[in-house]
Amino acid sequence: MRNNKGKKASMLFFGLLFFGVFALHAEVDKLRVMWEGDASSSAIIGWNQLSGSNPTLYFGTTDKGTRIKQYLFSKNVTYSKTSRGMNNMFVHLSGLQADTDYYFVIADSESVSRRYYFRTAPNSDRSKIRMISGGDSRNYRKVRREANKMVSKVQPTCVLFSGDMTNNSSPTEWKAWLDDWQLTFSENGRIIPIVVARGNHEPDNQLMTDMFGLKAANIYYSVQIGGDLLNIISLNTMHPSGPAQTNWLNQELQQSQSYTWKFVQYHHSISPHTSKKKMRLDLLKHWAPLFYKFGVDLAIESDAHVMKTTYPVKPSIGPNAERGFEKASDGTVYIGEGCWGAPLRNADIINDWTRHTGSFNQIKLIFVSANGIEVRTIPVPESSSSIPSFKEDRPFSIPNDFPIWHKNEDGVLRIGNPDFEGLMEFNTRESIVYEIQDIEQQNGDAILRLKTEFEPAGCTLEVSRSNDGGVTYASLGNIDVVEGGQKSYTCVDAGAVGKGSVTYRYLMKGPDGAVLFSETKEKEFKKASPQETTSDLNDVLATWERFPRIEVPANKRLKYAFTLAARAGVSAKVLRANRSLAMSVDLPMQNGGKHVKELDVSDLGSGDYILLIFSNKKLIRKYRFSVSG
Repeated sequence: MRNNKGKKASMLFFGLLFFGVFALHAEVDKLRVMWEGDASSSAIIGWNQLSGSNPTLYFGTTDKGTRIKQYLFSKNVTYSKTSRGMNNMFVHLSGLQADTDYYFVIADSESVSRRYYFRTAPNSDRSKIRMISGGDSRNYRKVRREANKMVSKVQPTCVLFSGDMTNNSSPTEWKAWLDDWQLTFSENGRIIPIVVARGNHEPDNQLMTDMFGLKAANIYYSVQIGGDLLNIISLNTMHPSGPAQTNWLNQELQQSQSYTWKFVQYHHSISPHTSKKKMRLDLLKHWAPLFYKFGVDLAIESDAHVMKTTYPVKPSIGPNAERGFEKASDGTVYIGEGCWGAPLRNADIINDWTRHTGSFNQIKLIFVSANGIEVRTIPVPESSSSIPSFKEDRPFSIPNDFPIWHKNEDGVLRIGNPDFEGLMEFNTRESIVYEIQDIEQQNGDAILRLKTEFEPAGCTLEVSRSNDGGVTYASLGNIDVVEGGQKSYTCVDAGAVGKGSVTYRYLMKGPDGAVLFSETKEKEFKKASPQETTSDLNDVLATWERFPRIEVPANKRLKYAFTLAARAGVSAKVLRANRSLAMSVDLPMQNGGKHVKELDVSDLGSGDYILLIFSNKKLIRKYRFSVSG
């Protein structure tokens, strides 16, 4: 009896482990990380506390999961405010190490949150950084969500967001905005820091403090990245532009002369590129001359809901001036103007100093190094599900299927002499998912079927047969792979039934002739008994070879896909070949639709594995993969 009880207890524990129901997560949501001041040594962590009391942030430079006692540091909430229907909690961190991942969890009187992390900025002026900038996300949620997903694809150093998060600043809108911001996270919990500015749809300065934990009461401040590399000055166009803010700006710019680059961000465009918005003559008078005097390199604007980039300009009332500016080789480049989901306006003003303008949803991708700056315009796609992500080990190499507006030389804005590898686009062949289906018998023929996803256009699929155990192969024909989503291919081996044991090879080559995958499947052409067939089909783990195979890339970040009919919780379980649990990952609530995620399998030993995807504890997708030494 004692042994039986032990077995039952072991089975119960495995069941709890397998479905992840034993670990209660703290009731927190709507997480965000903000930068204010030196981004290499400080950060602000914010969240909404749903239940529980006395929340504490546990953090450190080593990932300890949810084991709070193993984290080196902890800190209590430094600012809290009930606002817009949320219990907003903030912890202000300082004394952090530069260019370092900080892992954290939130523990309260009830439970512990899932583990998140963020990365501090580098403090060397030889660093290279990448940023996303934009603003005006207030109306069209679908566009906003897709733009947020694009942030997740890039995983930039930070996001510069220049105001107008919501339309009416209601509790419902702010809750939705912060929920949507979670889409910028990586699947393994990395949160991208945000540098925010106030827009005209944020009714007062206090709201910015309540939502983002900023210490600057008037919501103008600066953020330093890369030691003396970059100073970002975030201004407030809803606060009087002078004299207090202008005096502060003058002093900040005077103290910024040692920085290689100086950026400013603010909401209202000084000289908008649509006739639906008026010029801000006060900003032209008070701020633009300081930008030119102190050598501001890039001014990031929003509000007008159009796309624009300019040539370097200076404020002017001379004969060559148009709408307050004229070209100047030592001037400031202005970019913007919103389009993160707000209603688009006609871009019906084009000046002599206008480089590009248009009317479409867009964000900006900015690369910065000691030698130069590159700015690209990223159109917000209808769906980002099939768009590849940047590689962590190649942060300035742009995937070849990543949307860049006018991606030729004309569309890339350059300041100085940038030295990025960004023009070296890379292929995403490790993202391919394929499923070799069971071989069927029909009237003496063998019917071979294969499903694929995510392969680049121009590929070729070759199916071959071997009757000598794989020593030699005879081709059954080549199939040109078509573009699109999930695809199915069928190949017929006529008269194969009755020929004994046959080995089939499925080989896909890329447009450059490189092998993307090569897989074999054996088939013994004899009639199986009904009992054997039923048994195999009913046991989801019966045959490892029946699972769709996904390749493990060199960086050991495995990509997998699944589709949800509606918003649901998702978990991913990795099983070893003996069906024991190797790892388990819980994902936050996922919206309905198609998802492509990454799983870090670098800690798994060599061998064969099964990846099971559960939605609300129901198995929805299964894969197989192998890890080599």
